[in-house]
Parts: sequence; structure tokens; C-alpha cells
Amino acid sequence: MAIEPFPPLAFRPVDLDPEGVDFVVRGSEAPKLRDRVEFGGPLVTPIDASYRPEDADLQAFVRGQAGKLRFALAHLSINFPVSYPPPLTAASVQVTLADDGDTGQTVAYSLFPTHAGPGYDVTKGFTISPKLTVGPVGVELGDIDGSKAAHGTMDFVTGGPELSAHPAWTFGRVTGQDLRGATRLVMIIQVPVGRTGTLSVDLSAEVEMGRFRKCRIPLPGADGVNPAAVHF
Repeated sequence: MAIEPFPPLAFRPVDLDPEGVDFVVRGSEAPKLRDRVEFGGPLVTPIDASYRPEDADLQAFVRGQAGKLRFALAHLSINFPVSYPPPLTAASVQVTLADDGDTGQTVAYSLFPTHAGPGYDVTKGFTISPKLTVGPVGVELGDIDGSKAAHGTMDFVTGGPELSAHPAWTFGRVTGQDLRGATRLVMIIQVPVGRTGTLSVDLSAEVEMGRFRKCRIPLPGADGVNPAAVHF
């Protein structure tokens, strides 16, 4: 399997609104969670005859689906840039996939990470198997700022499910560490031939005082009609 570099993604801050808890104080607005979550992407690339044409096995798989399904590669990223009280205790990236025919067949064919410890190495790129299973290169478990630690069984991030129109990545503190640093998220999407796919993103984060959320965040590359949906 060829090793491919991660394309660069520009982060942008997202203010999250309180959810499910009465934060309103008389005479003031409900607080937002600011400067704690940044999002990058999505960058969506078709997987077709022009994508790695030298990979005969991958191209054979794509041709075998011709007339039924087409595929696209999506890169996203989330960053927790600072750590100060109250600490983040959990976060999630929820992706919603659909198409203009409401077929129910536009889903996450494969994605990663599905399980990873804190600070897995995002500098080494990714791999795609001939059957379009996407995976990381050189995943390492360590602390958030990159120094190695003993391998453990606790996950900093879990992702899934595959073959779903609503895949998500969820993040949690590990061994008392706050959520901090960037994580690259990669997904291969299948779409029925002849249909236009759409991708939208919801973000949420939790602190000790409650849960904050932003539904359908604005996305670069979206059209003027719906700034929260990217078409591909």
C-alpha cells in the first residue's frame, strides 16, 4: 500500500453554545465555549481513474463498482489548542452524510482512527488498501505533546461506525490528561452513481459545568445556499 502525505488543512475556531443546561443568568447571555475547539476541512477528493492510476488493484476495485457506486476521500481535523480551567472532559465530531436522492446509500465506507491513544503521529500520512480501507501510518501512543509513553488500552479517540451515514469521532481524557492538540480524521465515502453527496458536521464539547454544541458548522467549500453542507 502506498503511503500518502496528509494534505494541509487550515484550522478555524468554532464557538460552541450551551446545551441541555440552564446557563442563563438574569441580565446576561448564556456563555459560549470560546477558543477551545478548532476545526479544519473537509477536503474532499474523488477516488476515480485519476486517483493513483498506477495502483492496478485499487483501480480494478473502483472499476468493479462502476455503474453502482463512486467513492470520495474526505480529510477533516479537530484541534484543542489550549488547556485552561475548566478543562475539556469530552468532545465529538459528528458527520452527517446524504445525497440528493435520499437513497440511504451515501455512507462512510471506511474511516480512521477507529481507536487511538492520545497524540497519535499525524505527520506520517495515511494508506488506502486496494479495497479502499483507509488507515494510518506509524500510529504511536504517547502523551498529547508527542513524547512517548507506555502503551495502554485507553482510547483518546474512537471513531465509527463504518457503513453509516452518521459516523462520529469521540474524544475523552486519558489518565487525567486534558484534551489538547490536533487529530486528523479521514474517511472514504461511497455515493450512488448519478447522485450528489453532501457532508455536514456537528461539534460538541464538555467541561465540568456542562455540555456545549454547535450544529451544522459553516464549512469552506459550501455553496451560498447552505453554508454548512459541502457537495461532492
